[in-house]
Amino acid sequence: MTATTIAIGTCWLSAASALPTEALAGAGVRNSRAACERIKAAVANQDGFDAREIAFCDVVGRQDSPRGYYVLALHGFRPDCGGICSTNAGWYAIETASGRVYEWDVAESALGKAVETSAPDAARSSSPEPSLGALQVRLWYEATGNLSENIAPPASFAAWNIIIAEGDAREVANDALFTVDVISNRGAAHIDTPLKLTVRNARGRVLASKTIATTLTSTTGRAVKGLWLSEVGCAGSLTFEARLGASRKQATIDLRCGE
Repeated sequence: MTATTIAIGTCWLSAASALPTEALAGAGVRNSRAACERIKAAVANQDGFDAREIAFCDVVGRQDSPRGYYVLALHGFRPDCGGICSTNAGWYAIETASGRVYEWDVAESALGKAVETSAPDAARSSSPEPSLGALQVRLWYEATGNLSENIAPPASFAAWNIIIAEGDAREVANDALFTVDVISNRGAAHIDTPLKLTVRNARGRVLASKTIATTLTSTTGRAVKGLWLSEVGCAGSLTFEARLGASRKQATIDLRCGE
């Protein structure tokens, strides 16, 4: 059995010419970009995640790859680990003629098991869509520049005459911050479902709105998105609404003034 040796930086790898018999057939690939897209799709299908969570492919030069193969590493988006991290999501190889995708065993310098490119995507189909978590509204206290506690229901907060620090307001307040949690069941994820935040008064007039095209959740599977509201201390009954696909959160708060 012959072997082809390749160099990646200072790491030398070799690929045996014999292929695993369980490899799955598919259309061939002609260039490194097609190889990257094919491997991304195959691995995402097998492991049950969105292929868009892969940021890029680190492709070994064709002249340094085993004859008839592209070898590359998949990389995710920068992890939120608070230190020095690796974005490497694994090494893979693809046969250019058949499009068969394999894991690449760096330690053994050889082709690994075939990636199940034709397997049903059961993991992804049963995976819940991104959803909305806590909806919160906090007042901006002008004396200290601090935010209040959450005043959205079910919190019990008397928001009467907050512009003169009455009701339950600890300080003068006339602005507010509306936030909502975006939740992913896959940890760090790139969510391209638009998030729409809207605030309406009692007559249905839109006082403020914001559409967020994409959301990147942290490794905990959470991101907090917000909308700033100015001069609403006496705006009356306000409805705060967040929509993300089929997920919806809503709360109504009375911000009234008077004798």
